[in-house]
Amino acid sequence: MNIKGKIAETFYNWSIRLGYMAPNGPEKESIPAPKPVPAASKTENNEILNRQKSILAAVLYANINMTDFSDIVLSLEAKDIFRYINTLLSKLLPVIESNSGEADSFSDAGVTALFSQDYRSALVSAISMCQEINTLNDPDFDFSSFAVGVCFGSVMIGVVGDGKSYSTLTISEYTGLAKYLQSIAGKYYSRILITASFAELIDDFSKRFSSRTLGYIYLTKLQKYEKIYDVYNGDTLEVRNRKRKTKLMFEKGVELFAERKYDQARLHFVEVLKADRQDLAAKEYVYLCDKCANGEEGFAQRTYLEIW
Repeated sequence: MNIKGKIAETFYNWSIRLGYMAPNGPEKESIPAPKPVPAASKTENNEILNRQKSILAAVLYANINMTDFSDIVLSLEAKDIFRYINTLLSKLLPVIESNSGEADSFSDAGVTALFSQDYRSALVSAISMCQEINTLNDPDFDFSSFAVGVCFGSVMIGVVGDGKSYSTLTISEYTGLAKYLQSIAGKYYSRILITASFAELIDDFSKRFSSRTLGYIYLTKLQKYEKIYDVYNGDTLEVRNRKRKTKLMFEKGVELFAERKYDQARLHFVEVLKADRQDLAAKEYVYLCDKCANGEEGFAQRTYLEIW
């Protein structure tokens, strides 16, 4: 399909989502070949630009750690950068499509996707993405810092342009939150970070998925604390086994930290590290416990991991 055809298809799909067109019914009527369309009037152009709709969706953002990607860009030729990006997207986009999601936008080597039909599919997609990335074995590229952030909230979708050229635009604080979760996942020994408000939408979350409570972040724009989970189904088998063994000890440490019992919390995280020296989240908590217990500036009475 040529570029114009792709653009036409994109606007058709978004028009359906925004409620301006109805998809074919069960009879699957054939769609006639497109005919030349006369130039739109100024009124029609304004009508297109005024099309916006708010939806509730699970928002997924998947990418390589941006520091690593920046290093990659500096070390590769242009053609190899495109090959790197396309190698990633060739693994991610089919997963989104097969789980009834919709790729919303691309940034560097990453993709933002919306899941408005089945929220659970967003987490299934995140796990499948990690599993797909785990199969990549290219000696020229490093995909080890790949991570996914998933959250849930209201998303505004609209059309922007100057009356001659158009594009769709998604505006939401939750797209930013998904990107933030992705950006800090590696810091906390995670491949997939999700919010508790998203997890609550999945009936079988605790039974179907392997996770541990990572802690809390403070959302300044929303003025609330949000619990986040490290879902480790997408980790390698070795890492999954280590997290299963330390899950109870780690989560008890998180609970004690949230209660400002820093000395007791520290003991639990030290025990986690004895079993798994690679657990960066436990290392970060030991650091925070020391700072908080000593009452250092900016750490007094702290109960959360991050501020966004």
